[in-house]
Amino acid sequence: TSGFSGVKITHSAGFGTATGMHFTNSGGNTYVRNNSIGSIELTTSVNNVITRFYALNINSSSTFHIQNNIIGDSSAIASPNSISVGSLTSTVHSVFAGVNVEQNVYPVMNINSNVIRNCQARTNSDSSLTAGLRTNGTTTSVSITDNVIKNLEAVSSSTGSSKVYGVLQWATSGSSYVYRRNVINSLTSVCGTGTRSGAVGIYATAFSNITMDSNYVHDINTNSSATGILGGAIGIYTTGSATNNRVYNI
Repeated sequence: TSGFSGVKITHSAGFGTATGMHFTNSGGNTYVRNNSIGSIELTTSVNNVITRFYALNINSSSTFHIQNNIIGDSSAIASPNSISVGSLTSTVHSVFAGVNVEQNVYPVMNINSNVIRNCQARTNSDSSLTAGLRTNGTTTSVSITDNVIKNLEAVSSSTGSSKVYGVLQWATSGSSYVYRRNVINSLTSVCGTGTRSGAVGIYATAFSNITMDSNYVHDINTNSSATGILGGAIGIYTTGSATNNRVYNI
């Protein structure tokens, strides 16, 4: 889609969840190539409805080849074709993920040469989470290479917490995780009280077979007064090896 809020979804009760593409097939190879997802706003007519948007949602054990997709806009956050989730009056949390892997599925994920840019999640007094790529505990293996992730934002305008990640890997299984030649920049997390906002370029932990090589991570910003993974800015956080990476302006 194109144009300002070309797709606008307004929820009035329960959980407001939407996806650009949802995959539930099992086994074999699944190719997700050359798609554009943008100009989407997910909001609510009341302040107590949780909002979540996943551009590509994986609930499958297939082998995925996710290549050459564009998620978000080429201009700026809140411009035509960008993706916005939640509102600054919400009292519950909001979530955006460009690629989201659900729990208790065991896919092989090959994610390369995608662009994710100019997307945001917003709330007032709860938590907001924005992630370019996110896994949720169970995958067989992951290869993330040559992607561009930029201009992502998480905002909590009052007393809530906000977190923004270029890549967020929570993994309790899998044979290998490779992160190579990704460019991640201009991530911003803002909390109204300035105490619980965190910004991380690549977060890869909870599993040991991690290769972190030749990634370019810069301009990771937060207004948090806390430090570490609960708040503050981190270029790369990993429990695996890290070589030849460039990290600056943190």
